[in-house]
Amino acid sequence: MRIQYKKIPEDLLRSLPDGMKFLMVKGQQFLVVLEVACPEGHSLMDEDVRIHGEPSIRIKVDAGKSSGHLFVDPFWGGHSKLYDFVPVMGARQKVLSVSCPVCGTSLMEKSACRTDACGAGDAFVLHLPGGKNKIHVCARLGCPGHHLEVLDMPLKLSDELDQIHYFQTYEDEIFGGI
Repeated sequence: MRIQYKKIPEDLLRSLPDGMKFLMVKGQQFLVVLEVACPEGHSLMDEDVRIHGEPSIRIKVDAGKSSGHLFVDPFWGGHSKLYDFVPVMGARQKVLSVSCPVCGTSLMEKSACRTDACGAGDAFVLHLPGGKNKIHVCARLGCPGHHLEVLDMPLKLSDELDQIHYFQTYEDEIFGGI
């Protein structure tokens, strides 16, 4: 996929939480996840599997009748991903169950998706360094919904950030979204 630049709000420069960085690509800034962990503190970053040249975010996924690891794009709003298994979802099940690949702790929580027409009530949570800031990702397969929860960031700025989707999404729900 090609990177499609979206302007990052200037105020974010002053509110950027630990675990995230700005990366310059051809003169444009992109927000990249640098470090996230499970609630037990295990890093979810994978140096060996890189997406767009950056370490991916590795999570364990149960997808209906199959399970394995999902390697998620670290670019904020990016939707590139790699699977080490073939997702086989039942006709009704479209919500993934996500856990830490190190200790098996669930990353799931009840949370209404903020994306129009999604309606999912489940998300998985990635913890940024320090334990107080989090990234919430809609667990519905194909939904691009994600939200950065930073305690010191104004809600308006957080809402603007939620709307950043760097890359085009696919029509195929298995490969779009998360």
